Amino acid sequence: MTEREVYDLLVETGAIMNGHFKLTSGLHSPHYVEKFNVLQHPD
Repeated sequence: MTEREVYDLLVETGAIMNGHFKLTSGLHSPHYVEKFNVLQHPD
């Protein structure tokens, strides 16, 4: 897969989230990737 195909897959499955997230490291981020959203779509 190309980087673009991976990105498109993450967007299509709702894995890329935008907002305000406090990471476990204590840092803050405007983006978060929930990898388990991709696993719900095995095809």
